[in-house]
Amino acid sequence: MHQQLTPHDGAAVLRRAVAALSSRMPVEPGALAGEASVARTAALAEKLERAASGEGGERVRGIDAEDVVTLDVWIRVADSFTLHDDAPEAAARAEWGRQLRAVRELIAPPAERLTNDPRDA
Repeated sequence: MHQQLTPHDGAAVLRRAVAALSSRMPVEPGALAGEASVARTAALAEKLERAASGEGGERVRGIDAEDVVTLDVWIRVADSFTLHDDAPEAAARAEWGRQLRAVRELIAPPAERLTNDPRDA
C-alpha cells in the first residue's frame, strides 16, 4: 500500500522522476511516445499543482485518460530494463516506478480503474 500523496507532492514526484529518467536516456521519451512529451507531462504536473493550490478542490480535477496514459508511459520507462548489469541503476528505476505508481493512485484511485496493475499488490 502506498502512502497517500497530496497533489502538491504528486507534482513534485512527477517532475523529479521525469528529470531523473530523462537524464538516463539517450533519446527523449516524448520522441518515442508522444504521450510522454514535455508538453503533456508538464500539463499533468500543472493540473496537480492547481489542485494543490485549492483551485481543483480536494480531488484532482481535469484529469483525463490522456493524463493517465502519460503517467503510464513514464512508469513503463522506469520499469524498463537497463542494457548493462547496473544494480544501483535498477534500484533507482524501481524507486521512481514505485513513486510514479503512487502518483497514479492519486490521479486514478483503484476504485476508478478499469484494470489493476499487478505490481500494486
